Amino acid sequence: MQAEARAALDARRQHLASELAELEKLRERRRTEEAAEAAEAEALAKQVEEARERRAAAERAHKRALIEEYRREQSSAEQAAEEVRAREAAARREEELKQAEHNLERVKYRQEQLQAKIDERRAAAAHAQALGDEQARRLEAVRERAIAAMGDLTDPERLHKPTFASSAAPLPNTVLFAATGYTESTLMKDMRYKLGVALSNAGLANTNYARQILTSEKLTQPRRPDAIVSSVPFSHPI
Repeated sequence: MQAEARAALDARRQHLASELAELEKLRERRRTEEAAEAAEAEALAKQVEEARERRAAAERAHKRALIEEYRREQSSAEQAAEEVRAREAAARREEELKQAEHNLERVKYRQEQLQAKIDERRAAAAHAQALGDEQARRLEAVRERAIAAMGDLTDPERLHKPTFASSAAPLPNTVLFAATGYTESTLMKDMRYKLGVALSNAGLANTNYARQILTSEKLTQPRRPDAIVSSVPFSHPI
């Protein structure tokens, strides 16, 4: 009993160590994921700043184009072609400004989604940490109860004392269910059963010849006094 208890305690300790190792691996993987997410967040922040700078540059270019367009409108008719080009340039700058604003909104949305993902992962990590601490506490409580249940392991007289199982009162030898029909000791005494087994081994159990033999009246005559009554039907329709 002492060796079994120690073996159980060692197994419990090994199981606890394995679970703690798995928990440490999970924490390391989460730290790696958090580092990757932080790098991605930094890259997105840089992209946001670059998008803002491009929008500011596009705004300045658009203003300059508008000023040039205004100045050209004040010029003479021979500058009409240049004014047309200026208007086209101003239109292009306006389109670039719209595109820059659209890109800025997209980058902001991606940044918000990443931040939400980071917050969710941090909450999950905190929850897993709480569960791991609770599991470690329960395992430690189980180990302490197991050690307390073994009693004083330094008592040499425990080796000569009876175990709980050997000192328990024996269970009564009672029959749970009454046997009906044939038992193991009388089954092979029935001629019809023995003949059916022989026909089955020969591959003739499903033939008309086998059914005729098994339903023959000669087999209904008892050969032994203990095989007169049977609750198992053997007759089959032909």
